[in-house]
Amino acid sequence: MRSSTAALRATAFLTRSIRQESRLFSHHLMRGALAALILILFLMQLATASLFGAAGYRLASLIISTSYWFLTLVGTLYFSVAITEEKEEETLPLLRMTGVTSASLITGKSLPRLAIAVLFLLVVAPFLVLSITMGGLIIEQLLACLAGMLCYAFLLCQLGVLASTMASTGRSAFVRTAVLWFFFELGHLVLLLSASGVSQQRLSGLAEALSTASAWMRDRSALMSRENYLVADRGASLWSPQMTFHLCAGCVCWLLSCLLFNPYNDRVVSLGSAADRGILAPLVFRRGRKSARAVQPVLAWKSWRFIVGGLPWFLTRLVAMPVASVLLVVLVGRIWNEPVTAESIGGTLMAVGSVVFFIELARSAGRVLNDEVFQQTISSLCMLPRSTGQLLLPLVAGALPAGVPAACCFAAGWLLFFLNSYEGSGFTNLLDVLDEAWFWLVAAWVITTVHLGLLLSTWLRYGGMLIATALLWIAVPIMLQMLLFVLFVLLAGAAGLAGLGFADEETLLRYLLPIGLIFLNVVAWAGLQRLLVRRVQDVAGR
Repeated sequence: MRSSTAALRATAFLTRSIRQESRLFSHHLMRGALAALILILFLMQLATASLFGAAGYRLASLIISTSYWFLTLVGTLYFSVAITEEKEEETLPLLRMTGVTSASLITGKSLPRLAIAVLFLLVVAPFLVLSITMGGLIIEQLLACLAGMLCYAFLLCQLGVLASTMASTGRSAFVRTAVLWFFFELGHLVLLLSASGVSQQRLSGLAEALSTASAWMRDRSALMSRENYLVADRGASLWSPQMTFHLCAGCVCWLLSCLLFNPYNDRVVSLGSAADRGILAPLVFRRGRKSARAVQPVLAWKSWRFIVGGLPWFLTRLVAMPVASVLLVVLVGRIWNEPVTAESIGGTLMAVGSVVFFIELARSAGRVLNDEVFQQTISSLCMLPRSTGQLLLPLVAGALPAGVPAACCFAAGWLLFFLNSYEGSGFTNLLDVLDEAWFWLVAAWVITTVHLGLLLSTWLRYGGMLIATALLWIAVPIMLQMLLFVLFVLLAGAAGLAGLGFADEETLLRYLLPIGLIFLNVVAWAGLQRLLVRRVQDVAGR
């Protein structure tokens, strides 16, 4: 009797999860975006099919690589909030009151999401079948690709559920999922670097063991081994050790999620919802001129305090980032017995500064309006005696200092690298870079990405900036390349560039093309700002 009751509860919960997930419009949008991207790749392959052989193999390779990164990006965002969304919406205690077990809850939350991932793979299946007709691919290789991606999706799903079980917020779960993904997919690189460093210390036994472990993990990585599915011989086994490893690792993660569910979530559920920051409440009911003038500094301070972290975190990043980078260079030089030069320190500071700058910019821009919308404080914000645009500007401006420490780290690295590498001509090189129109196009593209990320963050609870980055830095460049290719073929195929009115390629590619794209970016800024203001007003009016 008890077993049948538990089975009914688990089935009911699974049905609820499936219905809830199938109603989300974002899932249909993502599948449509994936199909559109694959269609673009297919058209590009058709345009160049006569130039290369084995067109089907090259198309299948592009589809598998695109599917892998699409599944990794969307899956990491999607799987990592399986349990945390129940915590943040305060529905987890209600689910616990129904008597559902931790295993049933985790299974019910993971299976519908895994089914969504399977639907992503079904979107690309027709294109993979079509690649067989183009030559260079057999049915066994196609089936091996699909089976390998399914096993990888199962592992990624269980990694996200495990991280979501242990985390209290969706952001924390996403970070933990990314760390786990790095361990399984790129952990072999860490072992390989460790083996190289240990060999310099004449520890041959340990170095050989680390090299063997690195090779073993590399063979089990879907990122490094996905091309192996496309070289399977006819009649060979479709199953590979990588698939077995992914299934076993996924089952272990599921078991750990079941064991850790109660210890972690009993404590998290007892904390309740996050307290309202409440710093704007005194301003809502003041209508004087003084309160109107005080709105912008307070809004900027709010982003500075809660998004950037305030002065303590700002100073910590400002000092810790270059110090940690220098210590890393010294440690690596000591392990490999290499001299530490100003160029190596400067290059490391530039690399760390640039990467951290974009990460901080994406993190702060993705949170500034997302917190207001999903913590339901946007209505109180719009009650202030200012226009919507005047309210949003200080909010966003208060979060921008998050990238200042990384920018300072990059500037310090540039001074060390260029002034020492080019014998004092670093300033001239900087002027040459600033003179290029493509540099300003990249800067305009970054600003457009921030605008689009801000807009998407008002719709999506997690991953607005990440999706904006993927769209503008991956999907849009591919479409632009295809469009430019078609234009050159149609307009300049017979008469060349002179037929279009250009004396040489430099005039078009170095000046006119980037300047035209900069103008389009400026137009996009205005449009996205209007959409953002309208979206905030709609959310506040609900």
